[in-house]
Amino acid sequence: MAKHARRIRRSILAMACMSSILLALLLVWRFITFESVAELRTAELVGLLGLLLLPGATLAALLFDRKARADSPIVLAATVRA
Repeated sequence: MAKHARRIRRSILAMACMSSILLALLLVWRFITFESVAELRTAELVGLLGLLLLPGATLAALLFDRKARADSPIVLAATVRA
């Protein structure tokens, strides 16, 4: 059961990252012109920046989590016993 939960969690994170990247690209395509950027408020620019950076940060956190779990002595001990 835990194996399935991990697989589902990774799939959901990957889908969230991909949808966020696609949405960010759509917004960049739509809003990033010299005229339109001058009209955007700070909150909108920060939101756009967040949409561009958060998927990469999420993927990095996922990779660091997997690497830390693989190096954990508890996980290594559990795999030796099995």
